[in-house]
Amino acid sequence: MHWVIVFAALVWFKPLYELGGVLTMQLIKGHAYLLTDEYKMCTLLGIYPWTINIIEAIAGTVFLYLTFKCVPAVQRVTLVIASLSGGITGFILWHFLGPIMLP
Repeated sequence: MHWVIVFAALVWFKPLYELGGVLTMQLIKGHAYLLTDEYKMCTLLGIYPWTINIIEAIAGTVFLYLTFKCVPAVQRVTLVIASLSGGITGFILWHFLGPIMLP
């Protein structure tokens, strides 16, 4: 059960990834217009476009910190490697094979 909670908490990588993407776009292009669900919600609510991204990223940072505190020290490197390889594989499958498989 302990590991189920750890893997559920890893879902919070997404808000950190999206905030990193927004910040990167801001630095490269000078504007950070990304059609994320969070951006759309901010637009509908009439609030600053990054508000929900920032709140989720803060929550994600807290959850990930607590997750790493729960994982035994000898298994943290394995968890980081597995998380990165799974995230990269998921990104590739979703963005490149997804449109082919789910037109």
